[in-house]
Amino acid sequence: MTDGPGPLVAVVTGAASGIGHAFVRALARRGYACVGADIDETALAALAIEVEPSRWLGVRTDVANATDVERLADLTFAQFGRVDLLINNAGILATGRSWEMPLAKWRQVLDVNLLGPVNAVHSFVPRLIAQGRGHVVNVASAAALAAHAHTAAYAASKHGLLALSESLARELEAMGSPVRVSVVFPGAVKTGIARDLNADAAAVALPINRLLADLATKGAEPDDVVAQVLSAVESNTFAVFPQAQVRDRASERLRALLDGKLPGA
Repeated sequence: MTDGPGPLVAVVTGAASGIGHAFVRALARRGYACVGADIDETALAALAIEVEPSRWLGVRTDVANATDVERLADLTFAQFGRVDLLINNAGILATGRSWEMPLAKWRQVLDVNLLGPVNAVHSFVPRLIAQGRGHVVNVASAAALAAHAHTAAYAASKHGLLALSESLARELEAMGSPVRVSVVFPGAVKTGIARDLNADAAAVALPINRLLADLATKGAEPDDVVAQVLSAVESNTFAVFPQAQVRDRASERLRALLDGKLPGA
């Protein structure tokens, strides 16, 4: 991914915090021009100081809004003329019993975590195909490989993101496109996505919330996860496991399913 003038260009959704923020830092150090997309304009503005001004574009983007994502693509190509990495990282987490979680919350989780990347595929992939290069990185979760009680919406969205990634990779391969796809399965990472669950007093009583919040304090550092992801992308790895235990749990789950059993928690 070195063809053409100018720096390599990366687009990162959910760029203002957590893993997205770590992606921007790491890519800026590698000399990329970075386009950060997030709904938090204040945090995006603060992030700008970590990137050379001529190589930064922050765009307020709701990934669930197809018009916003198309505008993101338009602005990116207008300013930099290319995209080498599209990192679909934006995500939200909600917990609750499947039948009790409001349908509006179900739709919000699916809209951001699954349809957000679908919107990005629609807006960016035709342009990547046309330019003859590029790499799509979909940040899924260990939840794409196993579902716990009270995480149905989140797990469904991440299972769907795995399916999207695999189908997209096969479609690009079938047409002979050099555009590549990777899907990432991080486990517990020190970000705010799980810690913020405890801001909802009604939800604190759910054991899964206490577990997720505890795991977030003991999880991997975002910078370490990102370093492994970028290394895997350079070698065109499709399925990226930044933490070995996630791969191990996925193997255990598959064995249980093949035996006709409900996988362990």
